[in-house]
Amino acid sequence: MVSAIAVLTMALGIGGATTAFSVADGVLFRPLPYANPDRLVMIWDRWTGWPATWLSEAEFLDYRERVRSLAVVGAWSDDQRNLTGGDQPQRVHVGIATAGVFQALGVAPLAGRVYADGEDHAGGPRVAVMSERLWRERYNADPGVIGATIMLDDSATTVIGIMPSSFHLPLDFAGDPIDLWVPLALGPVDRTARGGHYLNAVARLRAGVALAVADRDVQRTAAQMPVDYPRRYPPNFGAFTRSVPARCWGTSGRRCSW
Repeated sequence: MVSAIAVLTMALGIGGATTAFSVADGVLFRPLPYANPDRLVMIWDRWTGWPATWLSEAEFLDYRERVRSLAVVGAWSDDQRNLTGGDQPQRVHVGIATAGVFQALGVAPLAGRVYADGEDHAGGPRVAVMSERLWRERYNADPGVIGATIMLDDSATTVIGIMPSSFHLPLDFAGDPIDLWVPLALGPVDRTARGGHYLNAVARLRAGVALAVADRDVQRTAAQMPVDYPRRYPPNFGAFTRSVPARCWGTSGRRCSW
């Protein structure tokens, strides 16, 4: 009897482990759904004690304008905002991104469109791209949501597109999923103001350009910053690129294979 119980317990354990691995293999180890992901890189700053950290607005613009081996560079941050209207107000997770993020990742919307260059500038239209999950759960997959006005923090915002449930920003594979994407509306940026490091950056390599070439170009651009702004940077400031992680795992989206 004891042996039978032991065998049954072992079988249940093996079955549970197999099921858990299947879920992990099917969900946590799923390749990221981007167009030609081998052509994508992320850009990171490097400081003493901070081997990989975020960019300032001025640095993002420098990389976007000066690194010619990159076809497009996008930047994003995230926040929590209040979505009102309908039956209940809802606290939603918002990705605040430039149009270049969508261009770099190359994922088509499920419906409608994503915002374009010019719509992500200061004074641009208040538009949003909605996640499929929010669209289905709050709006019952109503196609009339496209073109409708929602209220985000009491600001009227027009929904212009729906992103498929498979879409995530790089590193956004844990915690609260993003419900809405809105433009990162950068105004005129003071290029001498080099603080406020809060932006993630993703870029797509130009056709025929190797990652090592883009990495050297990014490093060269970063090396010029302490020369141009010596009071803003220590001499050992730098930057580098890494391929967008092809697979992620664990409880943190930052546990990714680089």
